[in-house]
Amino acid sequence: MKRELLVLFFSFHSIFYSQSFDSKEWILFENEDITHYTISKSEKCNIDKFTFEIVWDNQLTHNEKFGYLGGIKSMKIYKDNILINTILNITDEIGLGEIYFRFYDYNFDGNTDFTLPINSKWEKYYLFNPTNKNFQNYVDWDYLSIQKVNKKDKLTLSHPDGNSEIDNRKLYSIIGQKILEIQK
Repeated sequence: MKRELLVLFFSFHSIFYSQSFDSKEWILFENEDITHYTISKSEKCNIDKFTFEIVWDNQLTHNEKFGYLGGIKSMKIYKDNILINTILNITDEIGLGEIYFRFYDYNFDGNTDFTLPINSKWEKYYLFNPTNKNFQNYVDWDYLSIQKVNKKDKLTLSHPDGNSEIDNRKLYSIIGQKILEIQK
Protein backbone atom coordinates (compact mmCIF):
# COMPACT_ATOMS: atom_id res chain seq x y z
CA MET A 1 0.00 0.00 0.00
CA LYS A 2 2.85 2.40 0.85
CA ARG A 3 4.44 1.63 -2.51
CA GLU A 4 1.18 2.43 -4.33
CA LEU A 5 0.84 5.74 -2.46
CA LEU A 6 4.41 6.64 -3.34
CA VAL A 7 3.80 5.86 -7.01
CA LEU A 8 0.60 7.94 -6.94
CA PHE A 9 2.50 10.84 -5.37
CA PHE A 10 5.09 10.76 -8.14
CA SER A 11 2.34 10.41 -10.76
CA PHE A 12 0.56 13.48 -9.40
CA HIS A 13 3.87 15.32 -9.28
CA SER A 14 4.55 14.47 -12.93
CA ILE A 15 1.04 15.48 -13.94
CA PHE A 16 1.15 18.85 -12.25
CA TYR A 17 4.48 19.70 -13.85
CA SER A 18 3.63 18.34 -17.29
CA GLN A 19 -0.09 19.05 -17.48
CA SER A 20 -0.16 19.42 -21.25
CA PHE A 21 -1.34 16.24 -22.92
CA ASP A 22 0.41 17.52 -26.04
CA SER A 23 3.91 17.25 -24.55
CA LYS A 24 6.46 14.87 -26.06
CA GLU A 25 5.78 12.26 -23.33
CA TRP A 26 2.21 11.78 -24.60
CA ILE A 27 1.72 9.55 -27.64
CA LEU A 28 -1.52 9.07 -29.56
CA PHE A 29 -2.53 5.49 -28.89
CA GLU A 30 -3.53 4.93 -32.51
CA ASN A 31 0.11 5.63 -33.50
CA GLU A 32 1.50 2.96 -31.16
CA ASP A 33 2.78 -0.42 -32.35
CA ILE A 34 -0.41 -2.42 -31.74
CA THR A 35 -0.78 -5.89 -33.21
CA HIS A 36 -4.26 -6.43 -34.64
CA TYR A 37 -5.51 -9.95 -35.22
CA THR A 38 -8.89 -11.19 -36.42
CA ILE A 39 -10.17 -14.74 -35.86
CA SER A 40 -12.99 -16.23 -37.93
CA LYS A 41 -12.02 -19.91 -38.02
CA SER A 42 -10.12 -22.51 -36.03
CA GLU A 43 -6.41 -21.78 -36.19
CA LYS A 44 -3.15 -21.45 -34.34
CA CYS A 45 -1.34 -18.12 -34.19
CA ASN A 46 1.87 -16.87 -32.60
CA ILE A 47 1.97 -13.44 -31.01
CA ASP A 48 5.19 -12.42 -29.28
CA LYS A 49 6.15 -15.30 -26.89
CA PHE A 50 2.66 -16.83 -26.94
CA THR A 51 0.85 -19.39 -29.07
CA PHE A 52 -2.93 -19.14 -29.30
CA GLU A 53 -4.73 -22.35 -30.26
CA ILE A 54 -8.26 -21.37 -31.24
CA VAL A 55 -11.32 -23.54 -31.91
CA TRP A 56 -14.06 -21.63 -33.76
CA ASP A 57 -17.73 -22.64 -33.60
CA ASN A 58 -20.12 -21.15 -36.19
CA GLN A 59 -23.10 -21.89 -33.95
CA LEU A 60 -21.73 -20.96 -30.54
CA THR A 61 -24.74 -18.90 -29.43
CA HIS A 62 -28.30 -18.34 -30.58
CA ASN A 63 -29.49 -14.80 -31.15
CA GLU A 64 -33.24 -14.23 -31.54
CA LYS A 65 -32.71 -11.57 -34.21
CA PHE A 66 -29.89 -13.14 -36.25
CA GLY A 67 -30.10 -16.86 -35.53
CA TYR A 68 -26.85 -18.56 -34.59
CA LEU A 69 -23.75 -16.48 -34.09
CA GLY A 70 -20.27 -17.87 -34.14
CA GLY A 71 -17.43 -17.38 -31.76
CA ILE A 72 -14.43 -18.95 -30.15
CA LYS A 73 -15.45 -22.17 -28.43
CA SER A 74 -12.06 -22.48 -26.76
CA MET A 75 -8.80 -20.61 -26.79
CA LYS A 76 -5.74 -22.22 -25.27
CA ILE A 77 -2.74 -20.00 -24.69
CA TYR A 78 0.76 -21.46 -24.47
CA LYS A 79 4.05 -19.91 -23.45
CA ASP A 80 7.16 -21.97 -24.18
CA ASN A 81 4.89 -24.93 -25.06
CA ILE A 82 3.30 -24.84 -21.58
CA LEU A 83 -0.46 -24.26 -21.34
CA ILE A 84 -1.01 -21.10 -19.27
CA ASN A 85 -4.67 -20.25 -20.00
CA THR A 86 -7.87 -21.69 -21.37
CA ILE A 87 -10.67 -19.26 -22.16
CA LEU A 88 -14.03 -20.70 -23.21
CA ASN A 89 -17.01 -19.36 -25.15
CA ILE A 90 -15.91 -15.99 -26.49
CA THR A 91 -19.05 -15.01 -28.35
CA ASP A 92 -19.26 -12.82 -31.43
CA GLU A 93 -21.57 -10.26 -29.80
CA ILE A 94 -21.27 -7.95 -32.78
CA GLY A 95 -22.44 -10.57 -35.29
CA LEU A 96 -19.66 -10.05 -37.85
CA GLY A 97 -18.50 -13.67 -37.94
CA GLU A 98 -15.16 -12.78 -36.39
CA ILE A 99 -13.49 -11.87 -33.11
CA TYR A 100 -11.06 -8.98 -33.13
CA PHE A 101 -7.97 -8.94 -30.86
CA ARG A 102 -5.53 -6.13 -30.08
CA PHE A 103 -2.12 -6.98 -28.58
CA TYR A 104 -0.13 -4.31 -26.75
CA ASP A 105 1.66 -3.77 -23.44
CA TYR A 106 -1.27 -1.89 -21.87
CA ASN A 107 0.22 -1.63 -18.37
CA PHE A 108 3.79 -0.87 -19.54
CA ASP A 109 5.40 -3.78 -17.66
CA GLY A 110 7.21 -5.26 -20.68
CA ASN A 111 4.67 -8.07 -21.23
CA THR A 112 2.23 -8.42 -24.09
CA ASP A 113 -1.43 -8.07 -23.08
CA PHE A 114 -4.56 -8.32 -25.23
CA THR A 115 -8.15 -7.16 -25.57
CA LEU A 116 -11.32 -8.86 -26.74
CA PRO A 117 -14.49 -7.03 -27.77
CA ILE A 118 -17.35 -6.71 -25.29
CA ASN A 119 -19.51 -5.09 -27.99
CA SER A 120 -18.93 -2.86 -31.03
CA LYS A 121 -17.38 -0.07 -28.94
CA TRP A 122 -15.88 -1.52 -25.76
CA GLU A 123 -13.18 -4.05 -24.96
CA LYS A 124 -12.25 -6.46 -22.20
CA TYR A 125 -8.60 -6.33 -21.13
CA TYR A 126 -6.46 -9.41 -20.41
CA LEU A 127 -3.15 -8.46 -18.81
CA PHE A 128 -0.27 -10.86 -18.41
CA ASN A 129 0.33 -11.44 -14.70
CA PRO A 130 4.06 -12.19 -14.29
CA THR A 131 3.52 -13.59 -10.78
CA ASN A 132 0.89 -16.14 -11.86
CA LYS A 133 2.45 -16.45 -15.33
CA ASN A 134 -0.90 -16.24 -17.13
CA PHE A 135 -3.40 -13.77 -18.56
CA GLN A 136 -6.11 -12.39 -16.31
CA ASN A 137 -9.09 -10.19 -17.04
CA TYR A 138 -8.93 -7.15 -14.76
CA VAL A 139 -12.45 -5.71 -14.78
CA ASP A 140 -11.26 -2.24 -13.71
CA TRP A 141 -9.71 -1.97 -17.17
CA ASP A 142 -12.82 -3.08 -19.09
CA TYR A 143 -14.63 -0.35 -21.02
CA LEU A 144 -11.48 1.79 -21.17
CA SER A 145 -11.07 3.65 -24.44
CA ILE A 146 -7.46 4.81 -24.71
CA GLN A 147 -6.69 8.09 -26.45
CA LYS A 148 -3.09 8.78 -25.41
CA VAL A 149 -0.37 7.05 -23.39
CA ASN A 150 2.57 8.32 -21.38
CA LYS A 151 4.90 5.33 -21.00
CA LYS A 152 7.50 7.19 -18.96
CA ASP A 153 5.07 8.07 -16.16
CA LYS A 154 2.77 5.03 -16.76
CA LEU A 155 -0.28 7.16 -17.48
CA THR A 156 -3.23 6.64 -19.81
CA LEU A 157 -5.67 9.29 -21.05
CA SER A 158 -9.11 8.01 -22.02
CA HIS A 159 -11.38 9.16 -24.82
CA PRO A 160 -14.45 11.05 -23.75
CA ASP A 161 -17.44 8.81 -23.17
CA GLY A 162 -20.39 9.50 -25.43
CA ASN A 163 -19.22 12.79 -26.94
CA SER A 164 -16.11 14.65 -27.95
CA GLU A 165 -15.95 17.11 -25.06
CA ILE A 166 -12.31 17.30 -23.95
CA ASP A 167 -13.32 17.81 -20.33
CA ASN A 168 -14.89 14.33 -20.29
CA ARG A 169 -11.48 12.67 -20.63
CA LYS A 170 -10.12 10.75 -17.66
CA LEU A 171 -6.52 10.32 -16.61
CA TYR A 172 -5.36 7.01 -15.14
CA SER A 173 -2.21 5.95 -13.35
CA ILE A 174 -1.05 2.38 -13.89
CA ILE A 175 0.57 0.45 -11.07
CA GLY A 176 1.28 -3.19 -11.97
CA GLN A 177 -2.06 -4.59 -13.12
CA LYS A 178 -4.09 -1.86 -11.38
CA ILE A 179 -5.48 1.18 -13.11
CA LEU A 180 -6.48 4.12 -10.91
CA GLU A 181 -8.43 7.15 -12.06
CA ILE A 182 -6.54 10.18 -10.84
CA GLN A 183 -8.16 13.07 -12.69
CA LYS A 184 -11.19 13.93 -14.80
